[in-house]
Amino acid sequence: MDRNDLTTKQQRQLKFVEAGVLFVLVMALTVFLGVKLVANSPDAIDNGALLQAAVTPPIPADAAPTVATDTATDIAPVGTESAGGTAPTEAEAIAVAEPVSTEPDQPREVSYAEAEAAYFAGHWAEAVDLFAAYTDQHGENAWGYYMLGLSQRQDGSPEAAEQSLLTALEIAPDHVKSQVNLARVRLDLGQASDAVEPLQRALTVEPENVQAHRVLGRAYSDLGRHDDAIAAYWAALRIDPQDAWSLNNLGLLYIETERFAEAVAPLARACQLDSSVACFENNLGVALERTGHTGAAAAAFTAALAADAEYAKAAASLDRLEVSGAADQPITIDLVAVAAELRIDPDADSFVTAEKLARSDPQTVADNTRGDDEW
Repeated sequence: MDRNDLTTKQQRQLKFVEAGVLFVLVMALTVFLGVKLVANSPDAIDNGALLQAAVTPPIPADAAPTVATDTATDIAPVGTESAGGTAPTEAEAIAVAEPVSTEPDQPREVSYAEAEAAYFAGHWAEAVDLFAAYTDQHGENAWGYYMLGLSQRQDGSPEAAEQSLLTALEIAPDHVKSQVNLARVRLDLGQASDAVEPLQRALTVEPENVQAHRVLGRAYSDLGRHDDAIAAYWAALRIDPQDAWSLNNLGLLYIETERFAEAVAPLARACQLDSSVACFENNLGVALERTGHTGAAAAAFTAALAADAEYAKAAASLDRLEVSGAADQPITIDLVAVAAELRIDPDADSFVTAEKLARSDPQTVADNTRGDDEW
C-alpha cells in the first residue's frame, strides 16, 4: 500500500471519530435541554416527589404505625387516640356510646290493673288505649276484651264496643257480663231485637242475674212489649228489692202506659234508696201530678233540681205548677208509707195504692232515662 492510500484511510477514520463525538455532544445537549424544560413544568413538584419516593428507604418492620384520621370530622378510629393525645371529642363519645340499633322497639307491657284504674277514673280514651294494648299482649283473656268493650262504649264508640264484646264471647261463650253489656250496646245502637238473645243466654247461665232481667225489661220496653217488660222488672225486684234502677224503670213504664197510680210506689221507693238521682225525683213528680197531688209533685221537682240544678224537665214542670198556683196545694200523701206498702209478691205483678187518685195536667214530662250500672 502506498503512502497516499494510507493517508486517505486515516483521514476517513478520523472523520468517523469526529462524527461520533459530534453525535454524543448533540445527544448530551438534547438531554440537558429536556431536563431544564421538565424542571419548569407544573408537574415538576409531583415528579420530584415520585423521584424522591423511588429513592426513600423502606420503613423498618418494628416502626410504630401511623394513625390515620378523618379530616372532615376529626374522629379517630375506635380504639385509637386523637392526634396530639387529647381526649375523645363529643362526636366520638356519641359514636361509641350510642350505636345504631337494628332491633325493633318492643311495646311496653300493660297490666290489667293499670288499664282498669284508667277506666274507673273516668279516663275513657286512655282506658281504650291501655286495654287495646293489653288484649294485644293477652289475647286469650276474655276479661280484657270485656273491659275494652266497656271502655269503648263509654268513649262513644258502640260499634267498636260490640266487636270487642263479641270477641270476649268467642273466647268465653258463657261470660255473662259480656252478654249483658253486649245487649246494652245494641240498645245504644237502636237494635233492641238483637239485644234479647244475649240476655236470654245470660239468664240460662245465671237465672238470678238482676242486671240481665233489668236490661231485658229495657229491651222489651223499646220493642213495645210492655207486659213482658213489666214482668222482667218485677223478676229483677224479686231477686233484689233494693234495685233502684229497676224500680225507676218500672215506674216510668207505668207512666208511659198511663198507669199513674201504680207508678207512685216504685218511684217513691227508688227515691228513698237514692235521692241523688234527679230523674227518679222527676218521674215521681210526674206520677204525683198526674194523680192530683200537685203540692207533693212540686216538692219532688224541687228535689230533682237539688240533685241537678241544670235539670231542664224538672225546672219547666216546677215553674208551670208555681205559675198556676198548684204548687201551693197541701201535701196530703205520705210517700214513706206508700213506699213501705209496696209488696213484691211473686204472685202479683203490680201495686195499686188504696185510694184511686185523679189524673191531672198531662203537660208534665217524665224522664225516659232507663239506666243501670255497668257491672
